[in-house]
Amino acid sequence: MKAPVWMKTRFTLVHLTDLHITAEEDGRVRGVETASRLEAVVASVNTLSPAPDLAIITGDFSVGGSPAAYRRAAELLATLRIPVRAALGNHDDPDTFRAIMGPLGFAGGGEPCHTLDIAGWRILLLNSKWSGVKEGFLGADQRRRLREELERDPASPTLIFMHHHVVPLGLPWVDRDNLQDWNEFLELLGTAGNVRAVFSGHAHQARQHTWRGIPFFVTPSTGYQFARDVREIRVDTQEPPAYRIIRVRGDLVSTEIRQVALASSDAVAAGPDAAAAAGK
Repeated sequence: MKAPVWMKTRFTLVHLTDLHITAEEDGRVRGVETASRLEAVVASVNTLSPAPDLAIITGDFSVGGSPAAYRRAAELLATLRIPVRAALGNHDDPDTFRAIMGPLGFAGGGEPCHTLDIAGWRILLLNSKWSGVKEGFLGADQRRRLREELERDPASPTLIFMHHHVVPLGLPWVDRDNLQDWNEFLELLGTAGNVRAVFSGHAHQARQHTWRGIPFFVTPSTGYQFARDVREIRVDTQEPPAYRIIRVRGDLVSTEIRQVALASSDAVAAGPDAAAAAGK
C-alpha cells in the first residue's frame, strides 16, 4: 500500500497572536509600546533559516479596531517575507480588517472555518470572535461546518487555529472570556480522530495541556505577557514578546516558543494607556 503523501511532508509554520497595535504613534497598552515589539518579532521571523512556509496570526491585531491602528499593523506586518493567514480576535473589527489588511493577502480574517492544505495536512482557521463581546464563540453554524470539513476527509491530519483559548487555564480573570462553547467543540473533536493539535492565543502567556491525546497550545503575545496570578490581571514585566514555531515532519508535530530579546530601553511604563478604554 502506498504511504499517504503527508507521511513525507516537511513544513514549518510560525504562530503570532495578540499584537494589540494602537492608533497613536508610540502608543502604549498596559504600559507596553507594542509596535516596536511587533517590529522585533517580525525581524526575528525573517531571520529564520530555512524560512517558514506560512505565518498564522490569530487576532487582536489592533486596540479598538480603528483604521489607524490597522494601518500601523499593516505597515509592520508588510515586511514579513512569508505568506500570512489570519483569524480575528475580540478586539478586531472584521470590516476594517478586510478593507486594510485584505490587500496584503491576509486571507481568512473573519471567515468561519477557513481551510487550506499543505502537502496533505489540513489547516483550519476558526473565527471565535463574536460581535460586541469579549468572550469567544464558534456558534452552531461554524461547528457544523467544522464537523463537515473534518468528516469530508477523515484521513487528513489537521491543525486548528483560533483566537480564544479553549480549556480554562485556572485564571478566573481570563477564563471568564475563553471559548464559551468549548464543551461542544471538544465533543466534536472527540469524534473526529484526525485533529493533531489546537493552537490559540488570547491569554498572553505560553501554556500547554492535553485532552484525549490532542495537545492544546496557547501562544504568548507579540506585545506583552500576563503573570500567572489568580488574584488579578497584571503584566509580567520580565517576560519579552514571543511567538511559536511549529514544525511538521511526516506524522510528527513539534513546537517551540521563540522569545525576542529587547533593548534595555524597552521598559514597561506605569500610568494610563490605550488599554484603559479597550479592556484586555
